[in-house]
Amino acid sequence: EIPAIVAEPTEEVAVTETTPQPSEYEILRASAIAERERASQEKLQRILDYTKQTMVAYMSEAELDRLCGYITEYSLGDTPREVSPVSVDSALKSIDLMHFGWNIGKAFGKRRIHTATFIKNVFAHALRDIEVSTIERKMSHTECECRIKLDGEI
Repeated sequence: EIPAIVAEPTEEVAVTETTPQPSEYEILRASAIAERERASQEKLQRILDYTKQTMVAYMSEAELDRLCGYITEYSLGDTPREVSPVSVDSALKSIDLMHFGWNIGKAFGKRRIHTATFIKNVFAHALRDIEVSTIERKMSHTECECRIKLDGEI
């Protein structure tokens, strides 16, 4: 006679995978990084809103969209790599474009030379006869009639 094999019930062992909980440092760091990113996005949006309100009367919608794209790139680095110059209405003088550049550069906390180079590239046609060093020097001058005023509060 063949002995019967009796299977004994086995005790189930619950295996729970424990994922390590983030440390207080990791939580605080992630929160600080998220806050910095949120503040950076808010600042960019404020500057893009200012750009649209200020420049809408002086350029086409396509040009304004391109300008906003360049400004977004500028916010992430110094100067966009590939720039096809933006055309503006002749009602804007070079000092207006310099003031516009100073306003956004100030809001982003950029150095004057970076801002001067940026606007020289972006508004290359309108600023064709002006050197970057002159733009850097004159961008915050106020002793003239202009349409775009200096605004350090954007």
